[in-house]
Amino acid sequence: GTASDVVVPVTTPFRNCVFNATGIQTADLVEYALPHDGNSGAYAALLNRISITATQYSLTSTDSTCNGFAASVGPAFVNQASVALAAALRPPLEAVTLGESVCPLQ
Repeated sequence: GTASDVVVPVTTPFRNCVFNATGIQTADLVEYALPHDGNSGAYAALLNRISITATQYSLTSTDSTCNGFAASVGPAFVNQASVALAAALRPPLEAVTLGESVCPLQ
């Protein structure tokens, strides 16, 4: 997926900074437990794992001093955003997929 214009407020030891995250590209991994459904197929029994990883992004600030912190702030932003996004996506994914049959096993 992609996203842009995410505002990221950060407190540093020297000043408060506001970054704009743009050009965010993500990769995702969704892993289900798919046991046999007793009818020549499988069903989504459990969403084992959902993982979102930012593969590309840019952090910039209108404050030139803050821009010097962008490289050190970036990894924390990516980690926190990835965890929050995965947590937000889990309930709607589970609502429409758990208990549903998937392709026949042949």
